Amino acid sequence: MIKHLKTITSGFLAGILISLGGFVSTYIRANLTNSLVISAILFSFGLLTICIFSFSLFTGKIAYVIEKRSLSYIIDLLEMLLGNIISCILMGCITRLLRVFPSMENTLISMCEAKNNDTWYSLFFLAFFCGILVYLAVEIFKSNTHYFTRTIGLIFSVSIFVILGFEHVIADIYYYSASFMWSLLSLRNILIILVGNSLGALAFHHLKLFALKNNE
Repeated sequence: MIKHLKTITSGFLAGILISLGGFVSTYIRANLTNSLVISAILFSFGLLTICIFSFSLFTGKIAYVIEKRSLSYIIDLLEMLLGNIISCILMGCITRLLRVFPSMENTLISMCEAKNNDTWYSLFFLAFFCGILVYLAVEIFKSNTHYFTRTIGLIFSVSIFVILGFEHVIADIYYYSASFMWSLLSLRNILIILVGNSLGALAFHHLKLFALKNNE
């Protein structure tokens, strides 16, 4: 029982960090002109701190589920996802109470309207490529290269998916909660993005393993 609670708590903390990254990124975009690159770099704060403290982010762990071949790992994934979701919804609701929220509200609404007006296949592929970049960010940070190189690699990976408008399911849960735009359509979108993120990470990871194995 303690193990499960720790996994959920780790996921909860990861969700807070992703939400904080989304918060500062949205605030910068809403209040500064020509600030997309700056907001993208600041968004990477969330995943960087998650990797440093080894917190449990679903999109950073899903790539390894097949090779683990373990029911306990699947349970861990579901528990960390639960923690991610709870904290992102909570952070979104808290954001609405802050004095800075009015300056961000229109930007948040615009972001969520763009998702709601998109096609399912566009959302899927935007999420698919985001899954690849999150996987790469985590793998680069875990590599044996110099700490500075690993950090820059992670920041670049995250910044690219933010600049290109790729969809990250955990961040999107925060955005939908902060904009208070939950509906059946937004739930459908979250499920599509969840699947896209997962398949992107899984596909790239296993293709990488295949390519490296055949190069040995």
